[in-house]
Amino acid sequence: LDIELVTWSSQYPRRLYKGPAQPLSSDFENASADLHWAKPWTWGAVGRSARAADFLVTPWVTPFQSLAVHRMVISAKPSPTVALVHNVNPHESRHFDRALTAWVLSEVAGVVAHSESVGDELTDLIPASKISVVPHPPNLDVKPTSLPLHPPTRFLFIGMIRPYKGLDIG
Repeated sequence: LDIELVTWSSQYPRRLYKGPAQPLSSDFENASADLHWAKPWTWGAVGRSARAADFLVTPWVTPFQSLAVHRMVISAKPSPTVALVHNVNPHESRHFDRALTAWVLSEVAGVVAHSESVGDELTDLIPASKISVVPHPPNLDVKPTSLPLHPPTRFLFIGMIRPYKGLDIG
């Protein structure tokens, strides 16, 4: 099995992400950081390099990347593209996100959704697409336990802190 790994040297403008800089380096020594959000020629170059492959696999991260992902998908043809989708649209969505998502994902040969609800949303958005649901594997082997009976109860939250996650609900 021959796998080529390509990542972003810069995924989006700094002003779109208010948190600390996200390292885009990979633990895989054969990975290359050939994509850059502000360099459109990198999008087509990565897609063209996939023409020699059996298929191109790309994650669907955000509609901000729709032009880049669309260019890669179109440039990769005739090699088919499979999109991996965790969320159809961002949680902090804008009015044009659904249209951009439908535009790009209607061009791929298949979509892998990480939950039934995402699969259903994709079916509504792009009904003619081939959609497979493959649940995201659990990341931790944690045994359920009861919460303590008396306060204080403390939680450790790891991840992006966003209003929709309900951390203010106690």
